[in-house]
Amino acid sequence: MKPIETILFDADGVLQRPQIRWRIAFSRLPALTEDVLLDSFANDVLLVEAAFLECEDDFTAAISELAASVGRGLDTATILAILNAIEVDAAIMDVVQSIRSSGVRCYLATNQQVHRARHMSETLGYAGLFDGEFYSCRMGVAKPKRGYFEHVLAHLGQPGESILFFDDRSENVAAAIQVGMRAEVFDGVSGAEILLDLLAKHGVRPQPKASS
Repeated sequence: MKPIETILFDADGVLQRPQIRWRIAFSRLPALTEDVLLDSFANDVLLVEAAFLECEDDFTAAISELAASVGRGLDTATILAILNAIEVDAAIMDVVQSIRSSGVRCYLATNQQVHRARHMSETLGYAGLFDGEFYSCRMGVAKPKRGYFEHVLAHLGQPGESILFFDDRSENVAAAIQVGMRAEVFDGVSGAEILLDLLAKHGVRPQPKASS
């Protein structure tokens, strides 16, 4: 079996998580104190986001329209700030950088709408922390569709068996395996040590960062 040359990491649930769960954050807004309205709005946000995972259309305009439909002074910028309030797992990111230092390339492979993708790439600095980024909105196809992984394979130009993919959703892992990649289900909550064990299973043993 070929050695692993490239590792793909999902974002949400693997490398990062919301600072506050969206529904809880929405519930703190004066316009959304009623449970029925809150539940409806939170569900609508998820539906709008899902509709924008495979395109680069104006997500901000769609959220503005949704906020206007609620009224009550609901602010678009506040909603977008909640969606972009991301906590990056520092220990997992340290492992990613150790892998890169060992000579194995690391890419982000994630479903995102364009506004959040830009925030992750530029504000969180993922563009500099990975060798490349595969955002579904830029590719026009989302996981777990086969086309997502075929696009990645075509871009990388290497055999699937030399690529390892981590995702917290089993359906995405199964789709990656179907196109010939190696893949593992991994939830970032389980911690960096579990990630290191999974990497070792595939022959990847990054050197730990030297203590200062």
